[in-house]
Amino acid sequence: LAIEIRDLAEANTVTDTGLAKARWMAGAEVDRSRRDGTSEASRSQLRGLRIGQSAWVYNPIFYAYFLEFGTTNMAPRPMLRPAIEAVANKRVAL
Repeated sequence: LAIEIRDLAEANTVTDTGLAKARWMAGAEVDRSRRDGTSEASRSQLRGLRIGQSAWVYNPIFYAYFLEFGTTNMAPRPMLRPAIEAVANKRVAL
């Protein structure tokens, strides 16, 4: 799921320089005993997640939040929310 969401969020990202589009990451909780709890994960690790483990989708670009939710001077340009909704609707349809 995390990879599907990441790929859709990347496709939904508006580009000026392409930096925000290129920086989407998907990761997973690999080892619960580790203090940080997360690390960047490979496709096989994300596919092999078990119940109780978590995955995340993240864009470290500081202005990604402003693109997603907008500002007082800029309308929102959602990337992540439509991706989550699309994957959720696809899963419900199954």
